[in-house]
Amino acid sequence: MIRGSGIAWDLRRNFPYSIYSSIPFEVPVGLNGDCFDRYLIRVQEMRQSVIIINYCLEHICRGPVLVEDKKLNSISRAALK
Repeated sequence: MIRGSGIAWDLRRNFPYSIYSSIPFEVPVGLNGDCFDRYLIRVQEMRQSVIIINYCLEHICRGPVLVEDKKLNSISRAALK
């Protein structure tokens, strides 16, 4: 609701954690603070989420996804058979 009133505040932008400081995304801001502005901001937030997801997919490290330590992940079903 605060962004619908014209204040560009986003936790990921103001206090970046993890890799958010390197991800290029915009903080959508409304002007009027009415329901329609909040709706438009929500739509723009979804579009920015897609931008963040695409950025992460392009920059993810290649290789195995699961940890090889058997204490941290379960044994595959193929290994049990």
